[in-house]
Amino acid sequence: TLLLSGCQPSASVPAQHEQPSQSAVTSAPAGAQQTGTAYTVKDDAGDTLTLPHKPMRLVSLTYGTDEILAATVEPERILAYSHWADDTGISCLSEAERQAVKGRSQDNAEMIAALHPDLVVASIRTDEQLVTLLKKMNVPLYRATTPKNWQDMQAKVLNLATAVGEKQRGEAVIRDMDTRLAKLEEQLKDVRGDKRKTALVFNFTGVMGRKGDLIDVMLGMSHVVNGAEPYQKEMINTYLSKEKVMEIDPDIIFLPTWGNGKHDVDRNREQFIADPAYSQLRAVRSGALLMFPERYFYVASQHMIDSVEELARMVYPELFGK
Repeated sequence: TLLLSGCQPSASVPAQHEQPSQSAVTSAPAGAQQTGTAYTVKDDAGDTLTLPHKPMRLVSLTYGTDEILAATVEPERILAYSHWADDTGISCLSEAERQAVKGRSQDNAEMIAALHPDLVVASIRTDEQLVTLLKKMNVPLYRATTPKNWQDMQAKVLNLATAVGEKQRGEAVIRDMDTRLAKLEEQLKDVRGDKRKTALVFNFTGVMGRKGDLIDVMLGMSHVVNGAEPYQKEMINTYLSKEKVMEIDPDIIFLPTWGNGKHDVDRNREQFIADPAYSQLRAVRSGALLMFPERYFYVASQHMIDSVEELARMVYPELFGK
């Protein structure tokens, strides 16, 4: 079924995806061109759509677009959040935001169309078959990107806010992000050079954080050195070997906190500590195995600022007091 009152299990884990480069917030392509009450917008996939009026029956298919809509439109305008919305391991929605919208969507074109949405918000990586079916059914579809940096994340927020007729609210969200980032940078101003700590980020398979990925960018913004950055060739087709991890010997290791119903988080941590190779790592010996929520590492909305702030707090707690 499409509309559910509770959380449904997902078929797959959300991932960091490649995406076409997006314009910065200061550029023009995200602006809606008004024609009477109707207006046209271009989505992040490059498709142009004409909306007869400000959308009042919105359906979101991704957790990132759930979060952007929650910050920019009234909940009464949202028919359904994505099926990720009730999973606090991956969604950054507040409890109040979850409760304000009862519907939950699934990737089923017929059921989506039966809701008569005036705009469905998906991703550039949404299944192409679903996209094709929705277009054949003449369901208005906006596809948002999954950015890999701060500027593109802000562009995603403003583009979608503009598409739903709430450009000013989108701009306010971006101003808040910038204000908080400036404050954080002031707090971290003395953490430079060799004062920065080195970290490795693990999922259940191995080390994450290829150069240019969002995790790599957020570590840098938090004044944390990505220990995997010098080993990009080794990470092209596989994960870093234990030997390379021991060679890096990071100050901090981030372990996964969200098993998506497939992995035991506590058992994974115990096995990591008990591994003869990893047990000699500086981070293990000093107790610097940190459990950083996946909703921050896989962030796909304005909550990127929450991710950067939380990274900094966990790595440099002495700078933030209690």
